[in-house]
Amino acid sequence: MRINKEGYKIIGISGAVCVFLWWLIYHLLVSDANISLLWVSAVLLLLFWFFIVAFFREPRRVRIHDADLAFFALRRPRRRDRSREGKRVSE
Repeated sequence: MRINKEGYKIIGISGAVCVFLWWLIYHLLVSDANISLLWVSAVLLLLFWFFIVAFFREPRRVRIHDADLAFFALRRPRRRDRSREGKRVSE
């Protein structure tokens, strides 16, 4: 998996923020000894970070090697010119 070059900075900063948030949660909850809440927060922060990494990935492109295949751009239908509607064109 390749990462887009603009994403490295944001991925690094978000990773540091996630680690800081987990460290803060750990130090706030270490006296309560609530291990399950620490695990849940770690999993949620890790999922959030993986979402950010997945956002900046460069997907694999599938190349189609078919000479007979043609792609057409979809166009909106043209509007009729309403200024000439109902008027006779003099010859």
